[in-house]
Amino acid sequence: MGRVQAVSDASAESGTYTVQHEKQVVRLSELATAAPPIIRDAEFVDCDVHGPAVVGLISHVTFEQCGFDAPREALFISDEDRTYVGIIGLENVRFFRCRFHGVGLLAPAEMVEGFSAGLRSR
Repeated sequence: MGRVQAVSDASAESGTYTVQHEKQVVRLSELATAAPPIIRDAEFVDCDVHGPAVVGLISHVTFEQCGFDAPREALFISDEDRTYVGIIGLENVRFFRCRFHGVGLLAPAEMVEGFSAGLRSR
């Protein structure tokens, strides 16, 4: 499992989280039940985060010292001119020392490149 440290944008630290998960097994599909499916204002510390899911970074999302059990093919470069269906959006979310299983990532090209270095290849 690769280790990744990345920030979705330069001003990512909002710092206000209304929901906190610590040392839990989390299934993203159970957290994103509203339409559209977005997880907001949440902090995850030392969690096992499970899919199957693809997450899209909306704004203020950080991944610090996280591990992703996924191939490089699980990374998708976002295109601002497209609309996506079936993606779980993340907004003002922090992941710290979390392990991801079966989770793909839709993000800007520069962030995908940073994640790509930390993922295992098949």
